[in-house]
Amino acid sequence: MPFINVKTNIGVSKDKEEQVKQRLGKAIEFIPGKSEEWLMVAIEENIPLYFKGRIDLPVAFVEVKIFGSTTEEAYQQETAQITQILKDELA
Repeated sequence: MPFINVKTNIGVSKDKEEQVKQRLGKAIEFIPGKSEEWLMVAIEENIPLYFKGRIDLPVAFVEVKIFGSTTEEAYQQETAQITQILKDELA
């Protein structure tokens, strides 16, 4: 069962949360054999996160856990998709 945990130091509306969740559900398919059907997603907002010693920069920390392994290419595609989703929806 894959798990994607998103922590961000900004507020996330329910609409944006739903958009992120839906798009992450599609993005997990870049990992062969994984689908939204078994995906768990957590989105934690307003978490104190520091980057470069600063708290005033909007940032996100994303953790992806999957059972098993896959190719480096699949990991890279998944990372690119997640990064784009968060840029589109939360920036």
